[in-house]
Amino acid sequence: MGRNAKDFSRYDVKKIALEYASSEDEVSASYFCEMYDITEGVFYSVIKRAIVESIVNDETAQLIAKKASRNSAVHGGEGGRVRSVYKHERLMHERRNFEFTIKEKIWYATRYAESPSYVDAKTFIVQHSMTRELFDRTMSSAIVDGLVSDVIAKELFGKALQHNKEEKVRPFFEGLFAERKANMEAKKEQKRQSRMKSRKRSKAEKTKQLAEAEEEMERRKHQEFIQLGIHDFGIPDEMEEQLDSLKLQMTDVEEPCQEDVLDDDGEENEDPTTVVGGEQLSFFK
Repeated sequence: MGRNAKDFSRYDVKKIALEYASSEDEVSASYFCEMYDITEGVFYSVIKRAIVESIVNDETAQLIAKKASRNSAVHGGEGGRVRSVYKHERLMHERRNFEFTIKEKIWYATRYAESPSYVDAKTFIVQHSMTRELFDRTMSSAIVDGLVSDVIAKELFGKALQHNKEEKVRPFFEGLFAERKANMEAKKEQKRQSRMKSRKRSKAEKTKQLAEAEEEMERRKHQEFIQLGIHDFGIPDEMEEQLDSLKLQMTDVEEPCQEDVLDDDGEENEDPTTVVGGEQLSFFK
């Protein structure tokens, strides 16, 4: 499986980019693809890294842009040249805003702080293939954002004093340390507020859980109460009361006797009725 752009070290990326920038226009991407056994896509990704990640200086980045513009004009005319210029402008914008990851910032800052005393910023920049602007942003961020310990921050201050004039270095680092202190205090306050919110949420959740538990307990008690049977508590069953009432009504109605439905001749009455309580009732409907 072939290599991708991230497989190349910053040193190797710089080497390829410098070779491409200084080559004649006739030397195309295919030449470097064959030399380094990579695809054309990987080659252009390497060149992009060289520019965006500030691996090469501004002069080299401009040389790369001019060569790319000329080659694009040969193959795509004026439109190709214009597209190449716009693409380079986007890369330069990314370059100005590029930042190492937090882990990388810590590594570079610690590495420089603990380097031998004779290693100044210029030497370190060359060794690690970065521009002065990226170096300054990285060291400042490591201090101001509290990424490194107080010991490392003081060592970086000492390195700056060792290789630069104190009247310039001291005010600059005093500003960095003031920002560092403010940021550290702000972070502490954020953590404190976060802990308080967490405690409040935890208390609210526990209160809610307790209320739900009490509600569930009451629900279960109610179910148990019903399951035990209301008779066990001396409460009459409504259905039984209705049945008893109906039975009582039925007993109040006198059933007709045989003589009630026969006339005086002993023959059956054609309109069998009976009188109960002064009211005439019919047993056939």
